[in-house]
Amino acid sequence: MIATLYRLVIFFFLILSCAKINAQNTALRLYTEGDSIHALSDFTGALIKFDSSRKAALREGDFMVFFDASGMLLDCLHKKLEIRKLEAEIDSMNINLSRYEGKMTAYHYSMFRDVTRIFTILVYKAYGDSEGALNLLNPLIDSLNMLLPSPDSMSIIIKRFKLQIYISEIYLAQGNYEQTLYYANEAIIQSKSLPNPDGWLLKPHYTLVTNYVTKGKTDEALDELNHILKLLPEIEQRQTERAVEAYLRIATLHLQYGSIDSAQYYLQLLKKIDNTGSLELDADILAGDIYYANKEYEKSKFVYLDMIQALVKKGAEESEMRAMCDLQLGKIAMKQDRPEDALGLLHSALLSFSEQFENPDPLSCPPSELIYSRLIPVEIIYYKSKVLYQLYHTLGDSNYLSASWQTVNLGIDFVNKLRNGYYDSEDKALLIEQSYRIFEHALHICHFQLSFSNNTSWVDTAFTLMERSKALNLMDAVMHQNARQFEGIPDTLLKTETALRMEISGQEASIQRLKSIKNYSKTSLRANISILREKENTYRALIEKIEGAYPGYYQLRYRTEEICLHDIQKLLHKDETVVEYFMAGSEIYTIVIEKNKKEFYANQNAKIIEDLVREYRSSIQACIDGDGSRANDSIYLNTAFTLYNALIRPAVPAKNSMIIVPDGVLNYLSFAGLLSEAPTQYYDFREQPYMLWDHEVSYCYSMSLYRELNQKGKRDAERSIVFAPEFDATGTLGQLTYNEAEARYVAEHTNAKTIVGTSCTVSAVRTQLQSLSGYRVAHFATHGVADVANGTDSYLQFAGPTDSNRLYARELYNYSLNADLVYLSACETGSGQLRRGEGIISIARAFFYAGTRSLVTALWSISDERAKDLTIAFYAHLMDGTRIDASVALAQRQYLERIPTEERYLAHPAYWSALIPIGSTSGIVPATDLTWILFLAGLALIFLVLRRFLMKSD
Repeated sequence: MIATLYRLVIFFFLILSCAKINAQNTALRLYTEGDSIHALSDFTGALIKFDSSRKAALREGDFMVFFDASGMLLDCLHKKLEIRKLEAEIDSMNINLSRYEGKMTAYHYSMFRDVTRIFTILVYKAYGDSEGALNLLNPLIDSLNMLLPSPDSMSIIIKRFKLQIYISEIYLAQGNYEQTLYYANEAIIQSKSLPNPDGWLLKPHYTLVTNYVTKGKTDEALDELNHILKLLPEIEQRQTERAVEAYLRIATLHLQYGSIDSAQYYLQLLKKIDNTGSLELDADILAGDIYYANKEYEKSKFVYLDMIQALVKKGAEESEMRAMCDLQLGKIAMKQDRPEDALGLLHSALLSFSEQFENPDPLSCPPSELIYSRLIPVEIIYYKSKVLYQLYHTLGDSNYLSASWQTVNLGIDFVNKLRNGYYDSEDKALLIEQSYRIFEHALHICHFQLSFSNNTSWVDTAFTLMERSKALNLMDAVMHQNARQFEGIPDTLLKTETALRMEISGQEASIQRLKSIKNYSKTSLRANISILREKENTYRALIEKIEGAYPGYYQLRYRTEEICLHDIQKLLHKDETVVEYFMAGSEIYTIVIEKNKKEFYANQNAKIIEDLVREYRSSIQACIDGDGSRANDSIYLNTAFTLYNALIRPAVPAKNSMIIVPDGVLNYLSFAGLLSEAPTQYYDFREQPYMLWDHEVSYCYSMSLYRELNQKGKRDAERSIVFAPEFDATGTLGQLTYNEAEARYVAEHTNAKTIVGTSCTVSAVRTQLQSLSGYRVAHFATHGVADVANGTDSYLQFAGPTDSNRLYARELYNYSLNADLVYLSACETGSGQLRRGEGIISIARAFFYAGTRSLVTALWSISDERAKDLTIAFYAHLMDGTRIDASVALAQRQYLERIPTEERYLAHPAYWSALIPIGSTSGIVPATDLTWILFLAGLALIFLVLRRFLMKSD
């Protein structure tokens, strides 16, 4: 995300000094063209030449050339994700900065010192050391603050501007979008005082574009791109190229979000000003995509055919761009009902991304390890599998069905391979989102095979597929938290493992960049593939070394065996049922698992169900907002009954405890409030046939995660901790009248330490979070605010000034909490941003990232008083040894049973069903073992009978 961060630092000085070392001239040209692969070796050569002349009397300009080259070398190493070499070069640059400090101006020294800090932050981020990264970020901010009151000399203005950009980029990489926005806007304000402001302004605006796109704010992203265009005079060639790039990004964004006319408009503007043809092929691809989106398939086809002719003339007929054309032509052939043509084109496209696989048979597939590109092959594989499945139904030849299944499995294996190579969790989440169609089609084939053959092994296969698509980042985090408890493995070994994964990822990206170059060298491609294979072998050898020397750590961190359905059946008690969902476009797939039962269903009404869930949540919100009308009540009752019939009734479980694994919009649904029968006494919510009366319902993000959480050992600690801040009645979020009484009850019954009132600030909470692994239960009675656009910006509010006393979800990722139970008596803590495959990104989820075993949270806002009542009832049952899911259900039933007739409106599920348990459901207090009590009672009874008998005998 911040791979080109350093360019701006050195641009001003390169103009003055790059000619002083000949090797650097070539490097600079390659660097500015984006060829970091070859620039890396040339910068290294420049540094070697400088090193050989160190004993000579060197001037200030020579040092500037040296440090310019050092900085660009760092950037090249970061682009290639050569983290170990990057660490070594940072150390070398720091040593040289110390050695030559007296021979440079203070300004130049501080500038290059900040550069080493920036790349050190990137290294810390790569190793997952967020604390180290933040510790270095503060000196950067201090450097900026020291400059703010300085006189506005041009050098001071430039440095202030650069630091503001660096800091905004680092915050963007960390997912802190609020601070990203602040520092990027500050940089924009500062840049207005710079010479040539149009060029300087681009960087912070592009940072904002990335920020808005990441948060899903398309309109704001387009506004920033349009602002960039206003800043670019068309008279300069360099600015024209930037304008072309901006137009291309705008048009692509419009097409991505369905604004075809706007995409066409900006494409025309692009073609008017693109005199160099630098992005001609990209523009042609976009033009074809626009025609395709507009269902003008013939026009789209001619665009791609013309592109292929142009590529052949340029000698690039085997390029990635040619494969893209084949992919698009294959999709057009499918739309025009020409499946045989589509299959040939898609197979040809797939071969373009396969190393040493040239089988022309379109029913064949290369092994996943021979595919070296990134996301493009996933799309090709998906469409190839679809067209093979279509041909099976057209021709009735089972070979096509087998080939379709083989192809879709290739796609899933390839996605798994990519995911293991990604080191950034955001990249992994995007990968699953963009490849979800592969899993959808695989499940479609599974259901067809089950219906056709009645072979129940397809249920097992479908379950495995669902698990491979869900909560993978969270599962990684939980396994990592478990492994962190393992003592004895050297930190250097773990850093080497991380660095090697990043180097493999960087080498794959280098190969992809090389293939995108016109007339690329096949010799160079083979050499880079050879380097990739060498790094993969080194990584495998390292993992084998870890497995042999530290088997305990290996089991916790790298255990790769997939959970199977039979494993879940062994985990379940006879009175437990698992219901797992998968939202697949127009269908919802459901798997039901009991101790001795497994079933797989498909519901063809996914769109209707999505609408019903939205109506359900709207009626809940209307009730919260004070709408107690009969019309709104009717909406709730009807949708709750209809949803039960669609989602639960097909499973027909007995009165079991139910573990729900939701997907898509079902994550927003509280199943306990659904109606198992038609509504009774239509407007009295106390007596409705809720699922709650028959089932104890809990949730988990995946069953793989459920198993992992249940295998975590319970805490030896017996103490708990309770947080209950005090709020001013005039504050934005309002006063909490009952949270302190709630906190006192919890503290009394759980042996808890309390942090309450005005002393419960976010700094006090952070201090306690550092040692939260010493507590069994952590209870938060406060305000919670969900961010549906960016879930990591959801937060818990604590006492003191509002803006500075928030604990954000993203912060929790950096802690190791390992509590048995976190209870969030706070609004919306289970709500947030919905991500395909990952579920809801929320405060609740963040606590699981930090190592929590079980959690109780709220899907929507509930009143302070209702929260207190439910909490007290919950802990009364929990501390008696009751399971967590049963404690929640008993508390909710007790709440309903105690509502008087005159307050029956309080029985609406809006007031009680928001509370849900997630994760492990086992209790935190051992249940009373009645076996020994009954045994001893039996012995006492026998003794009394014998005694009476003996007395009678006497």
